[in-house]
Amino acid sequence: MKRAGLIGMCLFLALSPAAYAFDTVDAAYSAVYRAGKGLEAQAEDAMRGEDPDVAAALVGFSKIAAEARDTMDALEGPHDLRCIFNGMSEDAIRRAEQLKAAADDADARKAALEDIAFLGSDATLVVPESAAEGYEDPAGEGLPPMECDAKFDPVQAADLGGLLAK
Repeated sequence: MKRAGLIGMCLFLALSPAAYAFDTVDAAYSAVYRAGKGLEAQAEDAMRGEDPDVAAALVGFSKIAAEARDTMDALEGPHDLRCIFNGMSEDAIRRAEQLKAAADDADARKAALEDIAFLGSDATLVVPESAAEGYEDPAGEGLPPMECDAKFDPVQAADLGGLLAK
């Protein structure tokens, strides 16, 4: 009986929606940085002829970037990064669609993989600079909610694009 209760509690916690995924702005930075490094490495491996699941890595990166965006909103992190992470989330799904469309064209696939590696590299460049600069709110008033384009939903976009395995 105790085991069933523990399993039920774990399922409840796993399926409960969170307001945001990361406890701190720094945790969001770290997750985006690691996801960017991984994405860049997988794209480079694919360019060398290895066969990593780059589309799945793009969907995962997109989700992490969206979660980082939500964390920036919830914890009143840097406004510009809210929009940058939102854009990276959207761009990752577009790159997955580009890669899928280029499946039978070696030159188009190479170009898509180069773009994907560049996206991963961008994530690693944006985050450390932002983390090093730190975030200060001298007025102590917080920042207004995100005012860039509408929040991008990577899961819905990936489902619509047929990018997630069923």
